[in-house]
Amino acid sequence: MVQSNTLVSQSNDAAVYGVLEFRSAKRVLTIANGDLEQLSKLQEYLKELDRQLRQPSQHSSGDWDFKNTSWTLDSAIYVSSPSSLHFTAYTNNTKVKVAAVPIASVKEGRIVTWVLSSAADGRAIDIVFRYQDDDNYYYVRLSVNANGAPQLISRYKDGVSTDLKSATKTLYADTWYKFRITWWNSYAGLVVRVEKWSGTAWETYINDAYDSDNLWETIGGRIGFGSFHTSINANYYWIDDTEIYGIA
Repeated sequence: MVQSNTLVSQSNDAAVYGVLEFRSAKRVLTIANGDLEQLSKLQEYLKELDRQLRQPSQHSSGDWDFKNTSWTLDSAIYVSSPSSLHFTAYTNNTKVKVAAVPIASVKEGRIVTWVLSSAADGRAIDIVFRYQDDDNYYYVRLSVNANGAPQLISRYKDGVSTDLKSATKTLYADTWYKFRITWWNSYAGLVVRVEKWSGTAWETYINDAYDSDNLWETIGGRIGFGSFHTSINANYYWIDDTEIYGIA
């Protein structure tokens, strides 16, 4: 749901409503290296993170940096009324990145969002985090293809892309999907988890990725969305009911 020219719902029900809700927290829980791989410890950590997050604050489109893209509030296609955020672009490497405090520089965080693409011809939606500049960031690439396509957890460093984990999955055009991406620091480096909502529960979508280099661990980075396509003629995608959590 998007209200007029704001990217944030007026509702306080963060579990259901709100496009682009912003929260931040200090890390107050320390997890021993050997325990982080245990699911119970991970769940405990994430619950503690949720408890420490502040109440959502309202942010407008002025708090975001739009590059190589045009956008509109779409009152015809959405998850919850009255509208969604609709991106259109005619160049590759479209990005929209958060620029606003309190989450301008997130070290560990989570994005929960609904996404939709209008075509399955080489289209992909990127969810970007720890963004430094156009040549340095991590991303999750969700490729829309009815015949199945690689879904990626990757990093982009000095203009070179490296895939950390992949899985071949099927995503259909003109269909809303809800994803949850979480990244945190561990003894093994950076851990990135991608889950998809089944309608009743969160399920693993791509197996966890580990990056021992853990780039930008101490400084974090910006969060945003991007797009990739092999077709030159157009690229369209929508996001809605997005929640962003972060530790700065």
